[in-house]
Amino acid sequence: MPDFAYWLRTRPNPDPDTAALLAFADPRSDWPWWTDRLADYIAIIQAANPPNKDVLITALGINYGRWGSERTQSQGMLPKIGDHLGTFFLALFGLIVAIAICYGLFINQNFFKLMADIGQARGLITFLFAFSTIAIILLVAITTFWMPKEDVQIRFEKAKDLLTIVIGVLGTILGFYFGSLTVSERQAPPPATPAQAVGSPPASNVPATPVAPPR
Repeated sequence: MPDFAYWLRTRPNPDPDTAALLAFADPRSDWPWWTDRLADYIAIIQAANPPNKDVLITALGINYGRWGSERTQSQGMLPKIGDHLGTFFLALFGLIVAIAICYGLFINQNFFKLMADIGQARGLITFLFAFSTIAIILLVAITTFWMPKEDVQIRFEKAKDLLTIVIGVLGTILGFYFGSLTVSERQAPPPATPAQAVGSPPASNVPATPVAPPR
């Protein structure tokens, strides 16, 4: 399926409104032939502000809809999957989490025993929260370079609010986790000497009192 700009230029027997749109687009060097985003074409028309601006925008929207319909029919299910790719991965992630929870609660009998240990539960919560926070940061970084500029500005505001909350909670969890590990290491008893290990009394630093010989 060709790009929208090429598809529009090669339309056979265009209607009067489409012909007017082509007459407006052909002599322009700034016509965005490199993109398939409708907003880029509308921006060029609005910036030029021709007398028949509304007619051109209407014709542009109609032809863009026709091009999208032909593109969907020619490529089958791929465009539909691409449009709902985010929903698909979100549903897949929710399904994986639900399966993991069901496995831990009803199948793995050792899960409750591991969670009864404070160290195991603390380590698991810290790992999950740190992994989720890093995943969100990487996702925002990737979409900054991948998504269109307008979409990034809208989504980044929401992601920034989410990151502000998540990073604050992550800092609290990590500080408490590693701080408690440091305190426990400081309070740990020193290792036992070999003499203490076999049950003999510890040696005293006080010198023994000499015993007088019998007369």
